[in-house]
Amino acid sequence: MKNAFENFMSILAEALLHLSESFGNMQGLSFLCVKILIIVTVVFIVGAIFLSVVRKGGHISSVLTVLFASCGVLLFLIAPYSGMLVVRPSGNPAEVINEFMTDICDQDYEGAHALCGDNAAFGTERIPSDDIEAVFLEKLKNGYSYQLIGNTFMDGLTAKQYIKVRYFYLPATEKDLKEMTLSILDAIVQDSQKKDVYDENNNYLPGITDEAYSQAVLQTVGNGKDYFYRTEMVEVELNFVDGVWKMQMNDALRKVLNGGVDSTEYFCSNVKSNALEDVTYIPKIYMIDEAALAGPVPNKDLFGETTDPMEVQAVVDSASELIGDHELRWNPDIERINNTKISYYCDETILAISWRQRIDGEYCNVSEVIIADPSQLRRKLAGDTFGYPVQQPATALAAESNAVFALNADYYKFRYNGICVYQRQLYRCEMKTVDTCYFDENGNMLFSRAGQFSSEDEVKKFIDDNNVLFSVSFGPILVDNGEICETKTYPLGNINENYSRSSFGQIDELHYLMVTINRTGGHEEGGRIANSAIIMHDFGCEKAYALDGGQTAEHIMDKHFVSHVDWSEERMVSDIIYFATAIPDSQE
Repeated sequence: MKNAFENFMSILAEALLHLSESFGNMQGLSFLCVKILIIVTVVFIVGAIFLSVVRKGGHISSVLTVLFASCGVLLFLIAPYSGMLVVRPSGNPAEVINEFMTDICDQDYEGAHALCGDNAAFGTERIPSDDIEAVFLEKLKNGYSYQLIGNTFMDGLTAKQYIKVRYFYLPATEKDLKEMTLSILDAIVQDSQKKDVYDENNNYLPGITDEAYSQAVLQTVGNGKDYFYRTEMVEVELNFVDGVWKMQMNDALRKVLNGGVDSTEYFCSNVKSNALEDVTYIPKIYMIDEAALAGPVPNKDLFGETTDPMEVQAVVDSASELIGDHELRWNPDIERINNTKISYYCDETILAISWRQRIDGEYCNVSEVIIADPSQLRRKLAGDTFGYPVQQPATALAAESNAVFALNADYYKFRYNGICVYQRQLYRCEMKTVDTCYFDENGNMLFSRAGQFSSEDEVKKFIDDNNVLFSVSFGPILVDNGEICETKTYPLGNINENYSRSSFGQIDELHYLMVTINRTGGHEEGGRIANSAIIMHDFGCEKAYALDGGQTAEHIMDKHFVSHVDWSEERMVSDIIYFATAIPDSQE
């Protein structure tokens, strides 16, 4: 009897052990069944004890006691192996992961959802809020690739697997997108009329920045550069539910599927704000084709003449954007000769002011010009051909070239001294007798002194190295690097005698000053070259050069001369230097 009881207890212990191992794998109905069986077993055992102890049923009671207890224990022994109480997972979770990722790559979101448990929103399946978000989402959806890494780890009804996912990383586009937006915005400004881009306060019109950003998204995101992609290792988890493995959408996997952001919708909104946060007014850049034989026609309504300096000051104030950091030499307090008129012109690309002023006893006409682009400083030859046999008045050449402001040049056809460059070509190379002034593609003045070069090849190299557009050969050099250049003798211009003089100077980048010293019907004697050098230096010119003087010296605005001309009659000349507006005719 004792041995039988010991065997019974051993069997019961083993059954309980199986039961405890099974609890972790039980779900729903299975766990309910176990609780019912426990109750039934307890009833059997209590009943057996009652029969054997309380009722003292003898041998029959003992047999029934063992029978009842054995039935309960037998149920626990059989249940774990029969599948009645415990769910044993089947199928390969790795196959489910592959199927899920394939559906994501194929944009079969219905199929992907079917493989997931609850809370399975991915983010990419949403309908885009606008065309811009659609571009991001389209690139994201087409950018996935993946690889399962290692073996699947299974623990009861749970499985885990590492996968390596390559995806389009949305934040990587931000820097390029910002740069592209600004670049496209600049291109829109340059290709459009100002009135089509800005309002009267220089704020962008509605839609301009949106257009720039939209084009930037198409170009930047559409190109999909390699560094926009990222590869990450993600641990995914599956649960065995209702007889099948189900993907569990964790935060790491969801963020990868959303391109590395929590929400594509919020990202698209924020990235646009970031791209446009530094957008400021972009000045429109106008320029004139280097090969053009004339500038655009200036707006005649913008020319003016007045004796009221405050009228000119109002024009100057309106040109603050063009003037920028330049320090004008003109000011309303200048004491003009006999309250003579001030001539002016101003648009977005050029400010020109011309006035008459007595300087150190000399009767001078001073003209100051600021331009927006180097292409506005140009040279005009009669007949637009080097060596053309016919000369014209400077006013006629100014009219043909649509000059805002013009002045005489070197009268190259009258003499054969110096180095002559026109439209980047070397036409004359006499290196020994005079100083030459060159104008490069940046609108800067360069000098070479008489005898500086020893060969034509050396001259050509200088022209090429410095991107020289044209030159004038008269001289001498008056000011270089802000210092007066003293010249005691010179083959041209009778430099030590009193004649009308014409000087061209550069104050700083795209800022020029021109001065004539004039005879005035016998009341003035003109000046010497030394006087011109002092005047140009005192005006603050970094560089200054003497042009042909005498009757040739004149300043022209609006097709007529504004300076005094000797004997009040223009000389026929072969060339001028002029400044043009850069605003195209169609926009005037």
